[in-house]
Amino acid sequence: MAAGGRWSLAALALVAMAVVSAAETWPPAPHAVVARKRPGDCRGVADAHCHGTIGEALKDEAAALRVTTGAKKGHVPRLVILITAGEYKEQVHITRRNVVLLGEGRGKTIISGNLSNRTGTEMYMTATVNALGHGFVAQNLTILNSAGPDGKQAVALRSNSHRSVVYGCSIEGYEDTLYAENGAQVYLDTDIYGTVDFVFGNARAVFQRCRIRVREPLSGKHNVITAQGCNNKTYQDSGFVFHRCTVEADPNPIRDPVSGEPIGFQNLTGVETYLGRPHRNFSHVVFMQSELGAIVHTDGWVAWDKNHVIKETTESVKYLEFNNTGAGADTARRVNWTGVQVIHDAAQVTKYCIDNFVAGKEWIPQQIPYDHEIPRGIVV
Repeated sequence: MAAGGRWSLAALALVAMAVVSAAETWPPAPHAVVARKRPGDCRGVADAHCHGTIGEALKDEAAALRVTTGAKKGHVPRLVILITAGEYKEQVHITRRNVVLLGEGRGKTIISGNLSNRTGTEMYMTATVNALGHGFVAQNLTILNSAGPDGKQAVALRSNSHRSVVYGCSIEGYEDTLYAENGAQVYLDTDIYGTVDFVFGNARAVFQRCRIRVREPLSGKHNVITAQGCNNKTYQDSGFVFHRCTVEADPNPIRDPVSGEPIGFQNLTGVETYLGRPHRNFSHVVFMQSELGAIVHTDGWVAWDKNHVIKETTESVKYLEFNNTGAGADTARRVNWTGVQVIHDAAQVTKYCIDNFVAGKEWIPQQIPYDHEIPRGIVV
């Protein structure tokens, strides 16, 4: 406050920012629109803020926002981009903080790529969407890597974004679909498709009310949902928690890559599907209050090399199951590892709810719904 009780312009700006933050609506109004058909698809925004590609929008709008908001030290306002319905075949690289990508519905707004390790591309470079800036949000869209089951490692979403949210989306691929690399991450009401290690990385992530949809792998291969990479014996900053999720076979038809016509369904007959395997010695995964379908193997968990079990790793992993339902939830025949534990007391898993495990209450927008606590009893 200036002398004489008068507010300086800088102080007024800070107050205004605080008020806007407290009263933030969700989803926020977009700064820009990405549309396949211009003009006419720009949802009423000025032509200068209507773009043909996501990459173009990220580049141009980030620069424009710096000009209009000023370069305040430590403050990076949200950059909100609405992506209209359609398929956008591009690799998206997000390095800026606080980017929000809003679609018009999963299966309607589709960001697609097809890079894979089969052609020599490094795994982390195959990602259709690379979210590296902290505070990333994706809502109501599909992120797809269409390389197929013979593409080896082919990432759809790579997230190295701390305090990121993926809400109401679909993440689709086969091997290595979702690379939850590092940081606190939350996935809500999201479909995740894949075969081998299709949720992997070192992040501290909670998946709530998600549908984990398993696909048919290459002949002779087995499926593994998680390859969690915690290598810290305290298990403090790394782990995957699946809360009130569903594990099931992909119910959707397989479509011809050229015509798009359905040509059959996933055939998981005789295919072994496991909840996880340890990518690092202290791999940390929790399934709680989830529905595990009959596709889940009775062992539940498997060694990195199925034919070469390392005893030390079976003792150092932390694989927990609590109050799950479904044909695959029977723990009577789980693999006999010290690190695999069945929990019966809810008090032992309260630390894995979103507000505790990733401090979600501190940063998830209030208007995005999620379960703050562990419901008592079996709730799916």
